[in-house]
Amino acid sequence: MAVLRERPVLCGTLYGIGVYLFMNLVVLPLSNAGRGAFVLPVVINGLRIHMFGVGLPAALLAARANRSSPGIHAESAEC
Repeated sequence: MAVLRERPVLCGTLYGIGVYLFMNLVVLPLSNAGRGAFVLPVVINGLRIHMFGVGLPAALLAARANRSSPGIHAESAEC
């Protein structure tokens, strides 16, 4: 995806937010895990961890892999 190559930081942070929301709104309720009280610092910390520890590294590595693979040309690939 061209936007991932051009803006990996933005894509990574948005991906991290999406992962956090999916985990907290879908996976945890389906697992029947006990839900604690809403504490804003805990939510902010969780978002930061997912943005910078999950999403950003994944996007940077994906953008780097896309740039370094000589056999794959995004412009000629058809979806």
